Amino acid sequence: MTQGERIKEVRKALSLTLEGFGAKLGVTKQTISKLENGVNNLTDQMARAICREFNVSYDYLTSGVEPMFTDLPATVLDELCRQYDLDDLDRSLIAEYLKLDARDRQVLKDYIRSVLLPADDTQARIDREVEAYRRELELEASQAAKSSASGESVEKLA
Repeated sequence: MTQGERIKEVRKALSLTLEGFGAKLGVTKQTISKLENGVNNLTDQMARAICREFNVSYDYLTSGVEPMFTDLPATVLDELCRQYDLDDLDRSLIAEYLKLDARDRQVLKDYIRSVLLPADDTQARIDREVEAYRRELELEASQAAKSSASGESVEKLA
């Protein structure tokens, strides 16, 4: 089996399209197609990128030595959990935090700071509360502006 055929096997095993596979590597689907069909040779840089991105064994990709995939974690989060000995709850907390938008992350961080910081740090606590209140007022003003803008357009239609 050629290197190109092995690239195709990896891509198919991962259920990725040419476009999806290439996007993860920062190249076009045409580049992947040319590699798979033997039009272009697999460079060491591309081989290493494929191995790093998809946990493919370098020996498999370049020489056909099984197994196809390494035992490396499937995601950065899995690697983080392994490195810091995190359990399933830790992993879930981190995963959910990463799903939050920037504003919700900030609200959560502000709350955690308010709970964790010592009570004798009064000025810092006041500053944080003022900042949180300022953000809240800005959000309300933004929402009010949006709703008044939509109300004006309704009035114009009438």
